[in-house]
Amino acid sequence: MLPPPPPAPIHDLEETYQLPTLPKPPSSYNEYVLRLDNLDNKILEALSSSPRKEYTITIKATKNHLMLGSLHDMDTQIARTAQVEWHKAKVHARLSFQRGGWLNTSDALEKKKTKVRRIAEEELKKAKRQLAKAESAERETLKRVGIAARAAERERKRILKDMEA
Repeated sequence: MLPPPPPAPIHDLEETYQLPTLPKPPSSYNEYVLRLDNLDNKILEALSSSPRKEYTITIKATKNHLMLGSLHDMDTQIARTAQVEWHKAKVHARLSFQRGGWLNTSDALEKKKTKVRRIAEEELKKAKRQLAKAESAERETLKRVGIAARAAERERKRILKDMEA
């Protein structure tokens, strides 16, 4: 007696039987709530009065759990962000001020102040540069508007002159 043939691979079965593709599961709290609300209306229309009451209670509890899960997720994200900021501050506080040799506390504090001042000045320069760029762009747009207005005025005068003649 011959052994049974091995089963066909899954991808062959999918090609043979065109199975419908399932929608991707929601990835955020808002997507879950939106899909749940869409289904909620459809299900409520299909249910009679007694199962509708039970369904309403269940759906409220489900939405409550989704909301609590969302709050927990937000708390986790906030805690993670706080940890990252704390770590960055700790790493920044441990920057070395000198490679080898003696370093007094007063010298270290002075170097730290100058580094902080230099960083602040660099950020100020960057902000000024961005502001100047934005002002320049605004002047350019106003210039273009003025040019267009003068051209329109010339065109209007030409049309009036043509009408008079």
